[in-house]
Amino acid sequence: MKTSKKRIFLGIPISSKNKERIKRWQRENLSGLPLRKVAVKNLHLTLVPPWYETNINKLINVFEKSKIFVKPFIVNFRQIEPGPLAKRPRLIWITGKKSENLNNLKKSFEKLLNKKPEKREFLPHLTIARFREKDFPQLAGKKLRERINWIEKVDKIAIFESKLSPKGADYSVIKTFALR
Repeated sequence: MKTSKKRIFLGIPISSKNKERIKRWQRENLSGLPLRKVAVKNLHLTLVPPWYETNINKLINVFEKSKIFVKPFIVNFRQIEPGPLAKRPRLIWITGKKSENLNNLKKSFEKLLNKKPEKREFLPHLTIARFREKDFPQLAGKKLRERINWIEKVDKIAIFESKLSPKGADYSVIKTFALR
């Protein structure tokens, strides 16, 4: 049986509680602005960025046999702000406190999957909206920054499929693995 190539990534699903917080914040602060909100169903924290995979079942088997799963832990999200660069923002994201547990988990999966680590330092974040750089001046004076203290319990990871379209990416969970 021939398997089709899928664009996938490894990430952490976001809790319903935090999805509701984000949905409310988007509604209260981003409505009517020249940007594209990330649909609440697509919210996730990326561990290993997208790649193309032809044998999903083999990949799932690798994860199921893996011994690198760790006990659940907490990620603390602290700030909603434009990013990733202050002088040239193109999105609104929620940034989290750096986490040794999260960083170690990311590195372990990069090694397991034989993926080259990113050059920049890993910063836990959730992208909640995207905009064109040229539209940023229209966003000036809007409430785009807020200090928060949102806790996310990381108790599972997921293989997500990413389908790209002119309207943006749409993500679906292929398989979830509980941390243990």
